[in-house]
Amino acid sequence: MAPQIALPYSDTLHYPACGCGWNWERTGERAADRIDEKLLAAFSSVENESLLPSRPLTVAYMLPHHNITGGMKCLVEHIRLLRTRGHKTVAVHRSDTAARAMPPWTDVQADRDVVCKLHQRLNDVYNVHDIDVVVVGIFHQVAELLLGVPAPILYWEQ
Repeated sequence: MAPQIALPYSDTLHYPACGCGWNWERTGERAADRIDEKLLAAFSSVENESLLPSRPLTVAYMLPHHNITGGMKCLVEHIRLLRTRGHKTVAVHRSDTAARAMPPWTDVQADRDVVCKLHQRLNDVYNVHDIDVVVVGIFHQVAELLLGVPAPILYWEQ
């Protein structure tokens, strides 16, 4: 049975109006068919527990602002989903006025909530050597983190 978490439309990346036509047939020759097979193989290994993470990751999210936007909703949802899967999350927000890093409009909680003052860097207020990856939501945060944070930086843009 195909894993339900892997692909949104059963065992394929095809969806209504994807451009393949209503009568598309999996032949194994198209790039989309090959990608479907690779995704299914990867997710089935996770689902049948033959591929397990060696440890929970610690993922820091540099939240760029507290406005209600689609991008912020996605970052907050990432935090919620990673915590559900057992990973550690660190919400980081840079502000001289905010009381917490997570936006006030959400009830999602990170494992750690870190507010950096405007004159501080992340490594001034948190042990950056405990972080496995940093997710940033706005491009200027990439340059800011290149100094002093040894973890890989993932620039996530909606």
